[in-house]
Amino acid sequence: MKNVAMHAGLLATTFATLGHALVNLTTVPAIEIAHIGDKILLEWTTDVPYELELVFAKRETWGWATMKQFFDGRFAEAGDGNITVAIPKVEIDREYAFWLSGSSLDGNGGYANLTEWFVVESKGEEELK
Repeated sequence: MKNVAMHAGLLATTFATLGHALVNLTTVPAIEIAHIGDKILLEWTTDVPYELELVFAKRETWGWATMKQFFDGRFAEAGDGNITVAIPKVEIDREYAFWLSGSSLDGNGGYANLTEWFVVESKGEEELK
C-alpha cells in the first residue's frame, strides 16, 4: 500500500476547556486527496493527561458523522503521541477528517481537534491489480 501522510491545519473544536487545556492533532504532510487503504500518520500533543478518542469523520450538511472509531478510552500522559491508520472503505468522493478528543480524567470537561477536510477516492485501476 502506498504510504500517504498529510499535514493539516487545525480547526479547534472545543466542547469544554480546562484553563489552558490543549489537544493538538496533526497529520504529516499536507494532502487534499487520499485513497482507500492509504496509510496516514497522525501525531498529537496534549498538555495534561487525557482519556482519548480518535475517529474518522465524514462531512455532512449538518456537521459530521463518525465513519470509524480507531480507539476510545485510551489513557495518554501529557506530551506527544502518534498512530498510523489506514483510510477505511468509505463512500468515495466525499470529504473526511480525523477527530481527536481528550476527556479530563477528573470528568470536568476536555478538549478536541478536527483536522482539515480532505477527499477520499478509490484506488486507480492500475493500483488495484
